[in-house]
Amino acid sequence: MLKRILFLTVLASSAVYAQPYYYYFKHNSAYDVPGYSGDIYRLDLMTNSSELFVKDAGRVNGPIFHNSDQSRIFFQVRFSLATVDVSDPSLQIKYALNGINEVNEIKDSPKTNRYYITIDDMQDSTRTIVVDRQMVEPIDTIYEDYTSYNSFLSQDGKSLYRLQDDSTGIFFSEYIIDSKQQMKPQRVGNIGPFVAAVLSDSRSGYALVSYVYNLDTNLTSLEYTICNVNTREIIASIKFPWNSNGYLVPAENCIVLAKLISDRSQAGGEYHTGDISVFDVHAGTLLQRLKLPPEGKILLFDNYPNMVYYYFEKKQTSINIDLTKLPTIGTINTQNVLVGSGAFTLSVTGRNFTTTSKVRLNGTNRATTFVSDTLLQATIRAGDVDTATTVYIAVRDSIAPSSHATTDSVALNIISVPQQSLQPILDCVTQINDTTYTAWFGYENDDTTSIFVPVGPQNEFSPTPNERTQPIVFAPGRKDKIFSVTFNGKNLTWKLNGNEVVASKKSPRCN
Repeated sequence: MLKRILFLTVLASSAVYAQPYYYYFKHNSAYDVPGYSGDIYRLDLMTNSSELFVKDAGRVNGPIFHNSDQSRIFFQVRFSLATVDVSDPSLQIKYALNGINEVNEIKDSPKTNRYYITIDDMQDSTRTIVVDRQMVEPIDTIYEDYTSYNSFLSQDGKSLYRLQDDSTGIFFSEYIIDSKQQMKPQRVGNIGPFVAAVLSDSRSGYALVSYVYNLDTNLTSLEYTICNVNTREIIASIKFPWNSNGYLVPAENCIVLAKLISDRSQAGGEYHTGDISVFDVHAGTLLQRLKLPPEGKILLFDNYPNMVYYYFEKKQTSINIDLTKLPTIGTINTQNVLVGSGAFTLSVTGRNFTTTSKVRLNGTNRATTFVSDTLLQATIRAGDVDTATTVYIAVRDSIAPSSHATTDSVALNIISVPQQSLQPILDCVTQINDTTYTAWFGYENDDTTSIFVPVGPQNEFSPTPNERTQPIVFAPGRKDKIFSVTFNGKNLTWKLNGNEVVASKKSPRCN
């Protein structure tokens, strides 16, 4: 008879059980036989504090599972499946299933009030047990091969989907649970042919599938695609040519790709580099690059849909990342800068900027001024624009010790424009009195794009002051009477892109 397992303490309020927790098993050294018995602990991922949760849990085989809201945990004790109601510490352990050789996975379907628990039985046959979610008692068994490992629930929870191995494209089979009817595989999208495809993650009828066009050591042809299996559509595809793990976050608005390195000395033969990329699910565009310490693993929880927990097994600590609070770049105040135009201030708009945010040019920080959580200003050096090229602007922010997030980049073009393509124009001069005149200026830009020329050697007035409200962004075409300058009638020169115009009291009068 299996030993009854009791909680250590009775907590007065369920609020103490605030989520999320990471549950883990520790062997009790008081027993002579290693692995025979031990205790279950839990780590509060918000405070990084651990506590003993279930004492003398017995021989716990394999991982500790939890349901979607973490109100219940499951773990295998010898050949049985044990479960504990986390929300009520006065309850004792309950044994839901027997005759288990290994628990493969547990799918939670609150919509249909069921758990789908996939096991290998004592004959090593794979089957899925349908369990009543409230009573935690078995109500049916599914003996279908595709219910193991890579199957997932439809959005309504009434069907199970499975990725099919077909190199000509992405196919999913459907199993209607109540009628136990297996449907023919259906193609999703038009991706293919490829060498191999793998289900990386799934959630509510959405599947994240990775596939390669060529088998090579470095996985240079690896791509990911997000599939809506319910509607048989491809939402977006992402090139990610590295060995990696992929995750669909519970909010279903982002995917997280964690870069790996093959290393046989590590558990599972892989080394987690800490290089993590966050992509928009619908557009497939890069949102952030996260640089975290190596050797962590990603944890996701349905009741914290926008959080990524990066857990370190050896230290039993976690870095908690709120995806909604990461910096996001929007626009820069110019996309084209004239080569050799000198130093200038670049304005960067976005979201979630902080006082520690840094504007980066080609991966190198520039002096940054925090204006607000949506606006930064950075000093672009003269040397940054002395060669015709394209540079990339991004924003980096610290998110934890030795960790930072960097936004996607925005292109800044350093362009070399022939002198005749951008000309200053003196439209006319108005006399105010004997010693005061107003000169009206415009320009002509023969290029097809706007040109940015900051105030400096390529855009200045003489005599001083060099800045006299002249524009710094020059749209295509001819623009008359864009700005005016009041002067004393003596020669006033505007130099622009190697060309110049001179206003004086003898210049043509305005009508």
